[in-house]
Amino acid sequence: MLPLYFIALAISSGLAGLFARHVAAGFGFVAGFQTGVYVAAGAAAAFAALQFLYMAGLRLLQPSRSAGPYLTEILSQAATLAFAPVLLGVEIPWPAEEMARFEPLILLGAFGALHVVFKLATFFASLQGETAPRYGSLPWLGAAAALGWVSFSCLAQWLAGIESARQPAPETGADYRVGGEFARAREMPEGATLDWEMAPFPEQTVTLRWANAPEAETKRSTVYVSATLSGAETKSFATSVRLKEDGWAEVRIPAEYVPRDANRVRVRWTRAKEPTWQRLLGLHPVVYGELPSGDGPPPAPATVLMSGPYQHALRADSTPLNVVIVSIDGLAAAQTGFIGGAKETTPSLDRLAQASLSFINAYTPAPEAAAANMTLMTGLGPLRHGYLGERMGPLAAERSTLAEVLQSAHYTTAAFTEGELAGREDLVFGSGFERGFELFDPSYARGTDGADAPPSQSTLDGAREWIGRHADIRFFLFVRLRELADEAFRERAGAGPDPQVPATPYAHHARALTNLDGRVGSLVKYIRDMDTRKNTCIVVTSSHGLDFSGGPMNAGLDESALHVPLIVFVPGQDGAARGDIVGLEDVAAVIARLAGTGPLERADGRDFLNGSLGKPAISVQGNPLLVSMRSDLWRFTWQSGTVPFEGGSVQAAEAIGLSRVSDRDDWPTTNSMLRHPEVVSRLERELGAYIARAAAEWGSPGR
Repeated sequence: MLPLYFIALAISSGLAGLFARHVAAGFGFVAGFQTGVYVAAGAAAAFAALQFLYMAGLRLLQPSRSAGPYLTEILSQAATLAFAPVLLGVEIPWPAEEMARFEPLILLGAFGALHVVFKLATFFASLQGETAPRYGSLPWLGAAAALGWVSFSCLAQWLAGIESARQPAPETGADYRVGGEFARAREMPEGATLDWEMAPFPEQTVTLRWANAPEAETKRSTVYVSATLSGAETKSFATSVRLKEDGWAEVRIPAEYVPRDANRVRVRWTRAKEPTWQRLLGLHPVVYGELPSGDGPPPAPATVLMSGPYQHALRADSTPLNVVIVSIDGLAAAQTGFIGGAKETTPSLDRLAQASLSFINAYTPAPEAAAANMTLMTGLGPLRHGYLGERMGPLAAERSTLAEVLQSAHYTTAAFTEGELAGREDLVFGSGFERGFELFDPSYARGTDGADAPPSQSTLDGAREWIGRHADIRFFLFVRLRELADEAFRERAGAGPDPQVPATPYAHHARALTNLDGRVGSLVKYIRDMDTRKNTCIVVTSSHGLDFSGGPMNAGLDESALHVPLIVFVPGQDGAARGDIVGLEDVAAVIARLAGTGPLERADGRDFLNGSLGKPAISVQGNPLLVSMRSDLWRFTWQSGTVPFEGGSVQAAEAIGLSRVSDRDDWPTTNSMLRHPEVVSRLERELGAYIARAAAEWGSPGR
């Protein structure tokens, strides 16, 4: 009977192995011929090892010389014939459709029932047989151990084969646009695992953003994301994410799923929710969707875009502060009520100014949106950051933007720049303004939502929605609004209902400003109505004003273009109007301190929160370079004759105008050069030295 037993065991082990391969392939755990062989061999060896182990146990408990146990064992192994229909491709006419879905499980149950019955019969046959020595169990134990080792080796090779067949997650990402939003992301194949090292710090959350690739033929509506975070302990998190058609869908791993000393996160996605048993065992298929035919390679997996992971600090107390900067093109200081304009024009900004530090002598570094806003982002003057006139950088690699500094401090960052105005593109992706921003939206909605729709409204709506989603973590948001300086829109939106009121450019601008003021005020109110009012710094300023005097508008170095409003709301600090001179380059220094990051390296700006800076404001424009300086006493304009960023001179330097601020109410139009030649000479030297210091960096790497 012993030879028949071994023959039956070999056949039944083979059937068990083939059945295991069939089931594994159905779950996507077979990737080609080789892994199929390993799983079949491993399962067959495991089945045989268990049979030998059972016989060894009988030899220890009740050794028998009888042939009866071998006969019942052959019958127990014959129960593997229950797998034959599946292996032969025979369709079983199940009475219910649900039974067909669970066919392998039903057949496994039938095998198990028969197998157990005959195993019990073997045990009773041993009790009835002639007693034999117990040392006869040793060969059976040895065979079980050898087959166990074979099984372990084969299954290890099977698992290694699955992992090697799995398409890896890209090590680096690229920039992708989804809707209007740019983000740096990876193309993540389904089932691929990104293994990413983390910097541990307390009270953190991990953010992932997902989207369909723009060129993807098949768009996913939902993906299932799982993440495993490891430190001294390991925690797992799984959720479903509904993808958007026009933006990035965000999922945030709650802090309770992030170990305090987490130093690694593994992220993967699937199109369907993985069974609990797979998550518990840590087994993940390599094949998704359509399984390979025969023993061929698995089909190419589906892919989606993943941006992140990003580590963000939870909002635990009032410091460091969140930061929102709103920069409005075309808003001069004189047009705001809190500085001296008509009170009814900017009521919302006036209310914010009363509760904030409001600066009535703030100046832009250049009457250009790109130059002024890059100064806001870097604390550098235009001659140092490289954005002026036709030149759009690049910002030197060793210079950091405010967004980069705050991102390194675990802030989440986003920008809405309205850079994409046809023919007048400026703050667009690829221009350098995107540095440090996790999400960057340069879209400008003019002409897309109807003729009368304010183009900046979609920007404000996007900003409001973004703030609402990130109120519980540290955030930095930059919003640039350009509709006020958009002449085509302003004339249409600013037309008044009364035909008796002159339709002048200034009247159009005033009506458009009042409308925009209300919408900016709505965003400010939204922030201050939430808990974020306790920990959010709000900065509202302008890149430049517009000049409505003397016919055609211009943005030259005159007071109306350079003198801009600056409102800085700091929670817990009393409101006050300040008359000392500040420049937009000083804003970055203030933000860096409020965020607790320390000063920006080698920046021009200074922290004005603790008192007057005692420095003039310098503004530049043109080629050759025209320079304006505003101090507490003087306003001086000087033609330097210098070609910016090249260092050459194309004409002799010449003083254009000097005005003493205290002379009279119309000081901006009064020229006092002839009366104060010594002042002119001194200021020319100071401005010449200013240009020389900036020129020393023009040939630095990255320029």
